[in-house]
Formats: sequence, structure tokens, C-alpha cells
Amino acid sequence: MGIIQRQGLKKSLVQYVGVLIGAFSTFFIFPLAVPQYGLLRFLLATATLILPLVNWGTNTSILRFFPEFRDPEKGHQGFLSLLFLVIGFGFVWVCLLAWIGKPWIMQHYADRDPLLRQNLVYVLPLSFLIALTYMLTIYTSNFLRVVVPTVLHELVLKLSIPGLILLYVYGLADERQLVYGLLLVYLFIVLSLSFYLYRLDPPSFSRPRFDFLHAERLKRIANYSLFGFLGSIGSLLAFQIDTFMVGSLSGMYATGIYSLALFIAGTIDIPMRSLQSITAPIVADAWQRRDLDKIAGLYRKTSLILLVAGCGLLALIWINLEDLAEFLPKGKVFREGRYVILLLGLAKISDLATSINNPIINFSKYYRFNLYAVLFLGLSNVLLNLWLIPRYQIVGAALASACSLFAFNALKAGFIYYRFEMQPFTAASLRILFFALAGLGFVYVLPELAAPLPNMLFRSACFALIFVVGLWPILRPELEQWLRPRA
Repeated sequence: MGIIQRQGLKKSLVQYVGVLIGAFSTFFIFPLAVPQYGLLRFLLATATLILPLVNWGTNTSILRFFPEFRDPEKGHQGFLSLLFLVIGFGFVWVCLLAWIGKPWIMQHYADRDPLLRQNLVYVLPLSFLIALTYMLTIYTSNFLRVVVPTVLHELVLKLSIPGLILLYVYGLADERQLVYGLLLVYLFIVLSLSFYLYRLDPPSFSRPRFDFLHAERLKRIANYSLFGFLGSIGSLLAFQIDTFMVGSLSGMYATGIYSLALFIAGTIDIPMRSLQSITAPIVADAWQRRDLDKIAGLYRKTSLILLVAGCGLLALIWINLEDLAEFLPKGKVFREGRYVILLLGLAKISDLATSINNPIINFSKYYRFNLYAVLFLGLSNVLLNLWLIPRYQIVGAALASACSLFAFNALKAGFIYYRFEMQPFTAASLRILFFALAGLGFVYVLPELAAPLPNMLFRSACFALIFVVGLWPILRPELEQWLRPRA
């Protein structure tokens, strides 16, 4: 087994452990202090939103341009030091903007949640530490080492946040110390990544060689970074703005509830993350050979697989949500977020149903369309959040995200059909939706058992029976292919 396979396998194992830790924390720890958890999530979301202004698109340029700088004898031309300088300059720039805009910011948040007002200032150092974390993680991957950064980011962070919440619950820390603790965790991650990288490749910590940065190279790096900068802004507005706006408009308790619901809904697209990492190289190779039939077949096949997984997971979550609220301590917080889970879950279904539309566009000559689509998603998400959150609170935020994501996926699917005459849907797609609804309908006419846990097991088994039997003609060929011995 080569280094890529070993590192990939280890990274996957770490990520799955991270998911289990996140699930345990979401169900048993975070509901014990919802406003305080909401505060930490708000600070993280806000710090992430201003990252493009701190890193200036360097994250997209690290992998693209490191091969040009790679030269251990010359310290890789001081590429890493240049990245530190760019991020340092970006942080100073953001601090200057915050100082200029401080009167407006304070006035805007004057009547907001006191927890938010008291801790808003810590967004700035947090954004700086997060920018360094991402930069060091991406730079380290140039040496085909991803496990230690993944452990630090996935496990250390996912263990630290519930640990901080428990310190608050047991009276060992107040809210200000929670925020200090979050900053210290990120500082530890940055220092650990720096130490690991120094042990891995000492030449990286060399002074920058400005003579290497001639005008033509600087222009190429700047143009590529600008493209990454715009893409980052669009992605953050599209996928991070909801948590920030819920916190800004509805307070920290609402942010905590929304974040818990967001995690539960996010489990629906776990199959998507794994499948896209597998199919992306295949799509890239097929585009290289102009094999449109293979891309179209993969488009339909992945759509069916992901639609089965997504509909099944969302249905199981929905039919068990009330029992879960009864079974878990502080379970009422999940009941408060049930319609958020439903709306975000349906949005995830649209993502799964349109499957690999991102790689199909990204590896084609029309790759810039994805940037325009993401910017459209971000703008529509912001406008809808501004309109719907004051009216419907966290349900409004979920509705805004759902509408934006539906439109986003419809736009990309329509573009692929217009340019390449490919679309992911077949008669089997309707069959999947039909049996998901049939299974739900069957479960709701069943008598309920008295205890929550047996009731969850009973209802889940009945749904699975209807769903799997109804979809057996679709599932059987895939199962037989998976079980078939390899030659």
C-alpha cells in the first residue's frame, strides 16, 4: 500500500471518529448549554466569513504554485514565509476595517443578545488563527501528509468544544473563559501544525526570496488568487451565512438550536462527500478522453445511489425525532429545531439528487460557471435570510437555505443539460421518492409502543422493510456488483 492510500485510509478513519464524537456531543453535551454553544458556533461562523479578507485567496494558490517554488536547497524560495506575510497583512487590514467600522458595528448590535455584544471582538483573533490553521494544513499536504493535520482539526477541535461546554456546565468556566478556551485551542493547533511541519521539512521555514517573484509570476499568482478569493466569498455566503445571520438577528439560544439541527441534517450528505472524492478523478479522466457517455452514465448512477441514501436517512431521522427528544436529556431542543431539520434535509436531498454536477462542470471548459453559480447562491441566501429570519426565526433561516440550494442545484443541472445534454433523473428516481413516502405513510398508521427506544427500533425496521423491498430492483444490481469477486 502506497503513501497516498495509507494516508487516505487513515484520514477517512479519523474523519469517521470525528463524526461519532460530533454526534455524541450533539445529542448529549451541547443541549446542556444551548446559548453558550450557540455563542461558540456564532464566533466560528463569523470568523470563517471574514477569512477571504484575511488570506486573500492564498488557500487556492498553495497547491497550484508550490511546484514552481519547490526547491529544498533554497528553502522552497521562502514560499511558506510569503504565505505568513500575506495572512499577517490581511489580518492587519481586517483590524483596520473593523476599527473604522466600529461605531456602525456597535450601533447595529446595540440591542442584540448581550452574549454576542460582549464577545464580538474575539472574532478578529479567531479569524487569524483559523486562517493560519487552513494555510498550514494545505501547505503540509504538499508533502503527502494529511493525517496529523486531520487529527488536529477533526479530533482536537471536536473534543475541545464539548470539553469547554462541560467546563461551563459544571461551573468551572464562565462564558468569557469559554471564548478564551476556544482561542487557546486554535493557538495550540497552529503551534502543533507549525512544529509538525518543521520536523517534516525544515527548509520550508526559510526567509522569502523576493527576487524569485518576478512580475510575470506575481501576476499569475495574483490572478489565480483573485479567482479563489471570489469563489471563497461566494461559498461562505452560500454555506456559512445562515449561522451568522441567525446569531445576529435572533440571538445565541436560537443559534445553538440552529447549529444542532444543522449537524443532524448534515449527516444526510455524508455519502455525498465520500462518493465525490471517488468519482472526481473518474470524471476528470473521462473529460480528458471526451467520453461523454461515461460521464452521463456516472451522473445517473451516482444520483440514484445518493437519492436512495438521502431519502432513507432523512425519513429515518424524521420518524424518530419525537422519540429521540423523549429519550435524550434536554431533548426538547431537538423538538424546537424539527422543522429546521426537515427543511435543511430536503435541501440536502436536492444536492444528492443532482449528484456530481460540481465535478462535471469543474473539469469542463465551462468551469468558471461554478463561480457564478456559487455567487448567485450566496447573494440569494443573504437576501432570503434578511427577509425570512425576522418573520420566522430559525425556520426562516432554514427556508432561506433550502430555497437557495434548490435554485442552485436546478441552475447547475439546467446548465449541464443545456451544454452537454445530460441529466441525472430516470423513472427509478420517481420510484425512490414514491417508496420513501410510502414507507413514511405506513409508519404513521402503525400503533406506537410505550417506550421511546423500542418504538424507534420498531418504526425504523418497518420503514426499512417497505423502502428496501420497494427498491430491491434498483438495489440488487449494485449489491451483486459489490459482492462479485474481483478478478
